[in-house]
Amino acid sequence: MIHEGLDGLLSDLPSSFDLCGWSQGGQLAARLACHAPDRVRRIAFLAANMKFVSSDEWSCAMPSPLFESFAASLKKSPTQTMKKFSALATMGSMKRIRLPFTAQLDPLTLNHQMSWLRNWDMRELAMSIEQPSCCLHGSSDFIVPAEAGQRLAALLRDGRYIEVRNAGHALFLSHADYLSSYLRGFFQDEADD
Repeated sequence: MIHEGLDGLLSDLPSSFDLCGWSQGGQLAARLACHAPDRVRRIAFLAANMKFVSSDEWSCAMPSPLFESFAASLKKSPTQTMKKFSALATMGSMKRIRLPFTAQLDPLTLNHQMSWLRNWDMRELAMSIEQPSCCLHGSSDFIVPAEAGQRLAALLRDGRYIEVRNAGHALFLSHADYLSSYLRGFFQDEADD
């Protein structure tokens, strides 16, 4: 099912493009890069984790009981749970920021997303990504530990890790100017090669 979605997305994209994926979007970027390696030039992972539920060999993720509690809360009270997620995503930033969210949350979409977060283990797939990649991660991320970004960079064939000080999970909001400048340079490097 996910490959059908990727093919549909690819039909709307140019023949060559860069990717930037935040959080779970990083997993989708990894899938797209491996699905169409000849079209994806470079990838930026923002606060991404290739495995969102922890295990013995991957402790830099959410413990399973906490994840299941969050999933149950999301099913029972989606708006309140997303407000809590938004608050957690903005914690750790020196700037006062607000993460917008949609109050009208589609239960089917949320159910799919939680299933993907629970089950996807993208570590092996990440090892096959050949494109130059950067992993930008907030030093004070309360949702995905900075160690996840470090370990992702180590899994990638051509990956680098950049820690953004005084940033939480929503680093693209708290440090928009820095990220914009860094990513412009990162993606431009490839265009100049």
